[in-house]
Amino acid sequence: MSNEYPNLANAPIKEAIVDIRLKLPKEFNVDYFKSIGEKLKNDYPTEKTIHFHETKIGLKGSDKIISTHEKINGYRYESLDGIKIVQLRDDGFTYNRLKPYESWDEVRDEAMRIWNLYTDLIKPEFI
Repeated sequence: MSNEYPNLANAPIKEAIVDIRLKLPKEFNVDYFKSIGEKLKNDYPTEKTIHFHETKIGLKGSDKIISTHEKINGYRYESLDGIKIVQLRDDGFTYNRLKPYESWDEVRDEAMRIWNLYTDLIKPEFI
């Protein structure tokens, strides 16, 4: 495919994203992602926690019902230059490649490498 389409010196792409949503097994623990992070730390040394916050506001008759839910739902790993980002979450996997964008082959291959680490460890129930 790369031979058919030339790489552009100034590709107009600002960000390439591979995003996969899934359902994890009940026994899953978000800290399992740290073992993947250990395998990625040479290429993605910056680790950040991803927080999930949900607030629901409703009415039951004349009463207001407010409920909140907070949790850590994953980790984000970044390359030193900040142009490659991996998000390992309890609802999915995302690989981001920011500008300068090299080629789809590069994005696909790196996303697949990390996706394989994710699925080998986590074993999603549904993708």
